Amino acid sequence: MKLFLVLNFFLLAGSVWGKAPQSELSTYLKLQKKFSRSLCGKGEDDKYYQLLKNYRSDGFFLPSLEDKRVDYTAIEENLPLLQEKKKWLEEQFATLSKMKQLPAFDDRLIQIEQLLHLILLSKERILKGQSVERELLKSKEMIFQLREFIGKLREELPFFLNFKSPVDYLALRQSYEEIKDDKSKEREQNTIYLKRKIIEDGAMDEDHRNFDLAFRSTFDSLWLALRDYESGFLQENLRFDIHYILNEIEKKTRRGLSLQIQRMVEWKQRTVRMIDFYQNIVNEKSLPEKNKPSSKRILRKSKDRFQLQDFVLKKQAEVFSFWKRQSTRMKALFALETILYNEVGRLDGPGSLERQAVAQVVKNRIGDPEYSVIDEHDAIFPYLKKFSLKKIQIEHWLGALLKEGEFSFTYYFIPETVRVFCPDMSRSGQTLRKKNLKIALSSLSDARSNFRATRYYSRISMIGRIDMAKVWSDFEILPESPGIAIRGRLERELRAAIGKMSYKYLYSFDLDKKNFDVIESLGHTLVMHKEDNRLSLHYYRNPHLFSYFSKRKKI
Repeated sequence: MKLFLVLNFFLLAGSVWGKAPQSELSTYLKLQKKFSRSLCGKGEDDKYYQLLKNYRSDGFFLPSLEDKRVDYTAIEENLPLLQEKKKWLEEQFATLSKMKQLPAFDDRLIQIEQLLHLILLSKERILKGQSVERELLKSKEMIFQLREFIGKLREELPFFLNFKSPVDYLALRQSYEEIKDDKSKEREQNTIYLKRKIIEDGAMDEDHRNFDLAFRSTFDSLWLALRDYESGFLQENLRFDIHYILNEIEKKTRRGLSLQIQRMVEWKQRTVRMIDFYQNIVNEKSLPEKNKPSSKRILRKSKDRFQLQDFVLKKQAEVFSFWKRQSTRMKALFALETILYNEVGRLDGPGSLERQAVAQVVKNRIGDPEYSVIDEHDAIFPYLKKFSLKKIQIEHWLGALLKEGEFSFTYYFIPETVRVFCPDMSRSGQTLRKKNLKIALSSLSDARSNFRATRYYSRISMIGRIDMAKVWSDFEILPESPGIAIRGRLERELRAAIGKMSYKYLYSFDLDKKNFDVIESLGHTLVMHKEDNRLSLHYYRNPHLFSYFSKRKKI
């Protein structure tokens, strides 16, 4: 089957890789407007957001087995953890209720920032070979001091931590990844995944906005890294995460005590409803077999999750059906511009290097069934019943877009998924779409790219900011690279500032046997390279936003 799919791809690809005429852009835009009118009628996006709001309140994961039976074992093993979580939330509520106001940390945060600056100065001297041993000892002492500061913040802000803190999110993810494809370990998969749903949680406002799992999980991961840190050389990930945590603490404390109490109440109430949901399921376990509810019926009891998932998958099936009728070229443009809009958006820097890279990643995936073929295990598959298996699996571009798990925005609970069936038709959305289409067309015309990445991830979007390089053992991370050269007035101003040593060193990286320094100057983060007394300045490509991976070559 895989050989047929790959051969079929190359037969189809002949009409895709050629250079597109100028009229192709306008042809696609007309088709895309038709698509928007057809699938995104009045209120469709509002309906999604309302279902999402309901889901965030009461959309609970239901562990089930391959034969559609409820996995009672996974629920029973995790119920004590849920009860423990409820008790922890009650303790945090009690702590907050006794306070008159949240502590002020302005002076402490400034002190930590100043200490961080001194550590970076030592780091720069070490890399330049200046008094290396002395600077390493001094830096190590300051990093220990930094750890003490962060530890005291954690002690004073227990209500900003996570349940079971400090949680090793990398270990949680790895334990699931190791067995997720093993059909003989369904119960273990369900048990670990439900445990993750219980632990990987956070507070939110009463209207279910401002979910703070990213903050809480990063605070945990930062502490685990600092707690075991023995080096006198500060890693860039630590510096980056410390800045993020300090900024978030400042923002959260300024939002006030009453709001934090409200958020803790919402979290506790949501947890109580979760306990009731799972306890009711366990109570039904003792019923005669013929009276036991099926997974589907129980899932309907958790109607908020079921309704959201069902709505999104039906809309995605409509997307598949609409674009399946179009030419391969149009499918390619739709897949690429939709992925670029949702995965990169407006985060790209000068030269659109991230969008070009992501477009090439998608293109590299098209010949690989692992990434571009929808099969029976994908959630959307039952919603495509009107198509035969063969007709579904020849749609490589639509498969690359909609295949479950390959892009986060296709999951029903990720807000960006609404843009798959309700494209942004605002003026700014249209402008971005045209830019993305030009990149897509250029990518389709380039048949000889040596950029072979097939995966990427954004560290700042991962729970706990975990390092996926430690999870994807079959892949190797591609080296960091600078952005395009800085030119014009900005270049002149930056050269003048650097000449006066008016900049802050952050870290260094190597590429093609060349060394690059990442610095801050005049409010800009940039990359500096010196060679033969010549200084070149480049825009910064933030590796915390995009890191790329290619498959390891088998020896």
